[in-house]
Amino acid sequence: MKKLAVSLALAAAAVAAPAAADQTVTTSVWLGPQHPVVSGGYQPFVDTVGGNPQAGLDFNLLLGGSLLGPKATLSGVRDGVADIGFVVMSYHPAEFPHGALFGDLAMRARGPYTTAAAVTELTMLHCAPCQDEFKRNGVVYTGSYSTTPYYIIAKKELTTPEDLKGLRMRTPGGAWDRWATAVGGVPVNVPASEVYEAISRNIVDVGLLPIGDFKSYNLFDVATHATMMSVGTFYSNITMALNPDFWGGLSPEQRRVILDNAALAVVGVADAYVKADVEAEATAREAGVQFVEPSEALVAQMNSFREKDLETVLQLARDRYKVEDPEALIKTFNELLDKYDGLFEGKRDDLPAMLAIVKQEIYDKVDVDSYGF
Repeated sequence: MKKLAVSLALAAAAVAAPAAADQTVTTSVWLGPQHPVVSGGYQPFVDTVGGNPQAGLDFNLLLGGSLLGPKATLSGVRDGVADIGFVVMSYHPAEFPHGALFGDLAMRARGPYTTAAAVTELTMLHCAPCQDEFKRNGVVYTGSYSTTPYYIIAKKELTTPEDLKGLRMRTPGGAWDRWATAVGGVPVNVPASEVYEAISRNIVDVGLLPIGDFKSYNLFDVATHATMMSVGTFYSNITMALNPDFWGGLSPEQRRVILDNAALAVVGVADAYVKADVEAEATAREAGVQFVEPSEALVAQMNSFREKDLETVLQLARDRYKVEDPEALIKTFNELLDKYDGLFEGKRDDLPAMLAIVKQEIYDKVDVDSYGF
């Protein structure tokens, strides 16, 4: 009887005991809720993983730089101020030489879905030096997104090389800096989140940004023209950089849940950019923004620069960033671009299909017991 009483008491205690609390995950993004990185990546990721009872994770999503700013996120994630954060590698070229190389290849990218998947597979599965850089800088890499093409956004019509001479041009750095200089402009590196203020205060004359940023940052209040010539895409980033102690403290099952949904921060963000461009262009046109075509001379200047700049990219990679065999890395990148162009053919309007492809081709091949350690 005593054994039965004890058993019943233990059972009753087990039923009465509260369930273990989910682990709180401090997640920092210095962008606002409308930005594609948030609306297409972080928010659906948080909703999906946080809503999975098997994951046992409760996300505290802090937006708009309320916890960490653009350049402080790397050290903040490394030091455990945040468990997850959005890191722009091109802001830290000394720490991420391979990220700097990706930034320098911005004008050789393709569509946002293809580029995002290709750079993510390259970095996760085919670039051991990239993984060494992440370990040295205290982050775990889980993928990169690509923007839609950057265009020339300004307060006046700019369609020729002569129009751009002497203008201060907001760029994300890398190849854009060199193009701005080549066309006679002055590159100014400010985060996209500060472009509204920079244009309104005449700190810059031009912003190189995706059309979707008209809506993300209300640029139709300060800019009146967009020149529809692609000047490349941005993908030198870690959409979700994880603190190593946070990653290591998770169970293998929790790490698998995170990776199973990480494609949202890759092609999910790209999809949000595509949709944001369509919506933002319509809104900008209603606000009176004029969308103009570049002159033949400006297109020719861009094409000539793009071809000549490749040798500069290789020289910088070898001499400044000490990247070994950048030619082989670029070759692999181009092969992966071809691969995902093929895999996404006929599926670019089907986000679930693209998410499944990225999961199968990349994340399913990652060993959660060894990756990031």
